[in-house]
Amino acid sequence: MIDAGNSRVPPPPQESWLETLLALGDNRRLLGDLVRQVQSASGVVPFVGAGLSAAYHLPQWGPLLRSLAPDEATVKELDRLLAANDFESAAEHVFDARGAEQFNELLARAPTLDVDVEKDTAITKLGLLPAGPLITTNFDRIIETVLIAGGVSLAVVVGDDRDRIVEAIQYQSNTLLKLHGDAQDPASRVLTKREYDEHYTRWLRRLLRNMATRPMLFLGCSLQSDRPVQVLQEVVKEGQVLVHHFAVLALPPESELAARTHQLVDELRINPIWFPAGHYEFIDKLLDYLAERVPDDRRRNYIAAARPSWRDIPVAPAQLFGRDVAELVPLIDSSAIVVVHGNRGVGKTAFALQALRHFMDRPTFDALAWITASARKEELRLSHILDAVSLAIDYPFDVQVRDEDKEDILVKQMAERNLTCLLLLDNYETVTDTNVDAFLFERLPPQLHVLVTSTRVIDKPGAASFPLGELGHEDAALMFRERLIRDGLAHESEQAVGAVYRALGGNPLATEWFVGQMKGGRTLQSIVEGLSGNRASALRELLEGAWRELDDSARAVLDSIVVFVRPALREGLVATSGLEADDFDSALDRLIRRYLVKPLRMHDDAGLGAGRRYFVHPFLRDFLEK
Repeated sequence: MIDAGNSRVPPPPQESWLETLLALGDNRRLLGDLVRQVQSASGVVPFVGAGLSAAYHLPQWGPLLRSLAPDEATVKELDRLLAANDFESAAEHVFDARGAEQFNELLARAPTLDVDVEKDTAITKLGLLPAGPLITTNFDRIIETVLIAGGVSLAVVVGDDRDRIVEAIQYQSNTLLKLHGDAQDPASRVLTKREYDEHYTRWLRRLLRNMATRPMLFLGCSLQSDRPVQVLQEVVKEGQVLVHHFAVLALPPESELAARTHQLVDELRINPIWFPAGHYEFIDKLLDYLAERVPDDRRRNYIAAARPSWRDIPVAPAQLFGRDVAELVPLIDSSAIVVVHGNRGVGKTAFALQALRHFMDRPTFDALAWITASARKEELRLSHILDAVSLAIDYPFDVQVRDEDKEDILVKQMAERNLTCLLLLDNYETVTDTNVDAFLFERLPPQLHVLVTSTRVIDKPGAASFPLGELGHEDAALMFRERLIRDGLAHESEQAVGAVYRALGGNPLATEWFVGQMKGGRTLQSIVEGLSGNRASALRELLEGAWRELDDSARAVLDSIVVFVRPALREGLVATSGLEADDFDSALDRLIRRYLVKPLRMHDDAGLGAGRRYFVHPFLRDFLEK
């Protein structure tokens, strides 16, 4: 529902809308904060309510429910419930009066209007904001219809599909999350009080936990007394929201402004950006203002004129605490070889993969390739690297080609076709083939650029160095708290979080393994007391502690993973582990929950084939092999 408020302002002159907006409340400061957040790597996640559909003349909730009421007595009780803002009970009252079958049929028919996709509205402007998920409580199909028509490649997730919801948030994909389901699909819908009580609140809490560090931008929402607001208020009270969200709202009367601001900021952690009540055109203008400050290649509807080809490249999480890929990208642009180096567990691979993701939407390179030495180690040969590049440029070697001929063939092909390629060579410290070293630093072809990750500095001519250190205290604490919230663990005090940092430092992998042990049932204090206090040995000590607590099934799953030199499919792992399928799945789930095993999500499954694959960190692989 739209809350127009009672305070009305005469329409401002066209040229002064921004000055009018900035004069309201704390807008001058908050608008600057919102612009900076929109421009940041994590951006904002729009949370879209029914108000943004008003331009398409769909009935709002009150009129819609009245149109479904069968008689005057139902309308009378409905009006009483609507006046009390009890929309859940109002919907349930009409549902009971109509009966399930008739209610569902009428509701499915009600919002099916032809959508004018050429119309310039606030929804069309969502396609101009940075790519990533959108959340809506709307039942209709206006958002997906308008955005897809505007060139947005958009996936739609209806209801409680937890795996796809987590993936959309973690990997910042263009996905519309329809919290209340779809009007034409009663099984997915959440509308009546019974439907809210049965399951909605529980999984909405899970969603909001995953949004603990991702700011939302509420648009077309009243933020009064609906269920999402109630649940958000509860999770804020429990300390499970670590950022402030934003909302674009109609300015309330002066007498209510202070109390309303207090409720939003303190109880919901929402910073309100006010617009003059009744002037909803300000929402469109504000979204235009934000879109103008977003580079074209970051917009949700961006389609590159020329995009590189790639195969077998994993996806990195969209949010990396304390890391900004914008610092790495210029070095890759200007250098033939860039070495990202740092201690084990600081996140070199995820950071480098984020850089590859940056170049996927840009014509800087014609092809992108990735290969890791973490499993092959001393068995990784130059021919393997050349194979990866050949697949990326769509020139796979014939099986009869000798390894010693591959380099000449590849260099010739790239030169003749004028192709450039960026290769990510991961875990370089384990490579022992001297031909790899000579290829990179003595005869690297000009068409090939290489991004290397390594635990050691590589002091070679032409190699630009990018040191990646551990997280600072603030970022490490934020990551630790985010993992606690996401995993449903209890809030910890500042003193306890400080003790974790003193024991681990800012090593992201150690932080995850620490939280993994807490998910296994250990207390924060007992884990800290079990560590020596030497940060350099914290990873090993955490892993040894985790191993002692694993049962035989979990150990068998880990042992099966290290048999494979590449991330392995579930079917192969089940066969190798010797476990029954149900026992394997149960053990695998426990290992994933403890961050010891991670699912591998690929940008493109063309090379590895369909199916979920699993891998372990090189440090854990070394531990298991020894």
